[in-house]
Amino acid sequence: MLQPQPQSTSTSAAQPSSSRLPEPVMHKNRLQEYTQRSGIQMPIYQTRNEGMQHAPKFRSIVEVDGCLYTSPNTFFA
Repeated sequence: MLQPQPQSTSTSAAQPSSSRLPEPVMHKNRLQEYTQRSGIQMPIYQTRNEGMQHAPKFRSIVEVDGCLYTSPNTFFA
């Protein structure tokens, strides 16, 4: 199973921490970097519409090393 990698955070003395926004986590990029580092096949992504045409609800699925991972909730476009 994939293990989250700890992120190093650098603080700048020039900016107070209250004015800094958190850096966005690029999950897709991190997963691709992990598979490349680990020598396994690149992830295969799928997005499915589980809603109606006028009110779509999307669910994402990713296959990594033969295992499927499905988003627990749907999301809107």
